[in-house]
Amino acid sequence: MSIEIQTNGIPDGFLPCDGSVSSKLTLSSVKDDDKELWLIRIPDNVSPEQLAGMKIKVPSSSQKSLGKLKQGDDTFVLHNLPNGEAQDEDSGISGQEMQQFTCLLPRRKDGDEMSLASKPFKQHLILSQQVDIPDVTQIGKALLDTPVAKRPQPEGLKMRYKPIGFREPSDDEETGDNDGESSRKKRKTAEKKEKKSKKKSQKA
Repeated sequence: MSIEIQTNGIPDGFLPCDGSVSSKLTLSSVKDDDKELWLIRIPDNVSPEQLAGMKIKVPSSSQKSLGKLKQGDDTFVLHNLPNGEAQDEDSGISGQEMQQFTCLLPRRKDGDEMSLASKPFKQHLILSQQVDIPDVTQIGKALLDTPVAKRPQPEGLKMRYKPIGFREPSDDEETGDNDGESSRKKRKTAEKKEKKSKKKSQKA
């Protein structure tokens, strides 16, 4: 799909932004070396104002919770986005695309125009809803102890479809004697009877 660029540089279907953003952060306010930019992703049902007063631990390489936010019956947990070697671990935390984001800040001196910040985001945090997974150990044990009921089959069923490789079971297989031991015993018994009958006929 191609986007037609108008003469004023604004793509079709978009509107210009005047850059008048109400923000306490400006380009000049984050220039100091002792200040860091943190990027926090929050769910749609959480507003930035609700994060006020939330205690956040200093992020580390571990994937432990950095803080919790309680909103009604819902609990939200803050995690640090894994980076480096931690990315190879299956932590269940997504959002690696956040590491490619850059920060736009207003420039108060230049008519509130937006400009790229001079430093990248130092931390990438994700606030997600905590889901309590119930312990199903006892349920699993109960299912294992429950005998499997045999499904009753209708009478008069007859096998008609025979797939490739199907063969009728032999007499030994039907009786559960797969190694043919029963057949060998029958043959030996028949041979003994035949020898006895021959001896009797010779004596006569």
